[in-house]
Amino acid sequence: MISLGRLALRIQRFEFGTVALLVLLVGVSALIVRARLDGVGATVECFEVWLYGSGPFGAGACEGPVSTFLAINQDEAAPIIATMQALPLVVGLVLGVSLVGREIESGTAVTAWALAASRRRWLAGRLIPVLAALLGLLAFSAIASEILAVGRNPWIAGGVTFQDAGEHGPGIVARGVAAFGIAAAVGAALGRMLPAVLVSAALLLGLWIGGDVALVAWLDSARREVMIDAPSRDDGVWGITDQYWRTPAGQRLTEAEAWAMIPADVTEPLQDVWLAEHLERVVVGVPASEYPAWSAFETAGFTAVGALGLVVVYLIVDRRRPV
Repeated sequence: MISLGRLALRIQRFEFGTVALLVLLVGVSALIVRARLDGVGATVECFEVWLYGSGPFGAGACEGPVSTFLAINQDEAAPIIATMQALPLVVGLVLGVSLVGREIESGTAVTAWALAASRRRWLAGRLIPVLAALLGLLAFSAIASEILAVGRNPWIAGGVTFQDAGEHGPGIVARGVAAFGIAAAVGAALGRMLPAVLVSAALLLGLWIGGDVALVAWLDSARREVMIDAPSRDDGVWGITDQYWRTPAGQRLTEAEAWAMIPADVTEPLQDVWLAEHLERVVVGVPASEYPAWSAFETAGFTAVGALGLVVVYLIVDRRRPV
């Protein structure tokens, strides 16, 4: 089995080298940008001034750090974190499509299956080392992306928000496993590399779209009323469909009605303080505290897709004629 594993890695050394270089480039870039964000020195208190302060944007000593942080976040962190959504699909496609498909296309499957003690053992020797390497690469991407995602939103309690859903954490690994399973199944079924790559790419595009559709549906089902206590660390509410004020008696007020209740002798900047002390700020959306539930759902769903793809590979290898 060990010799078969070494052979599998040797056969796909070009693919491994390519995806490893890509993963390292993106992952190390994510860690460097996170260090740059931390090095700015913008405190949570500064972001509270930016979010809730009544004066000019980033007033006083906070102006420079907040402006610099937001510039790095937008120009450097945002493109890297967005790349993380496609990265596992590319890695899974490159490593998966040639797992069995290349053997069939080159004709070596005829000899290999004839000499192997069993096709299942042959497949295990190909699959296990490649899958282990895939998981290692994806785990590094998941960790690097999570570190960057947490650092992008220091004003959010917990640091993560649905803004970057599907672009960090364990979902990265699950997406890569799904892509690997799909590409491996297509490669085994078609036995021709170019058609397999094209068909796999189309299916993975559908997988990407399906993930976004699932997220929208999940957010719709999880949306609820959230009380916002300002000034404080934001709840990172996502997908807000409504917002209003509410009195202690439960009466719902519009923005204009709430401001009309402020006594005439209360002036800026104490008006915001008066509203926070006498009324509740309510938004209808999904708070960042719900993100772990979505992450678990996403990870389970993509992992199941990948597992199903590998089952299909097993069935094809076990029953396919090698010609």
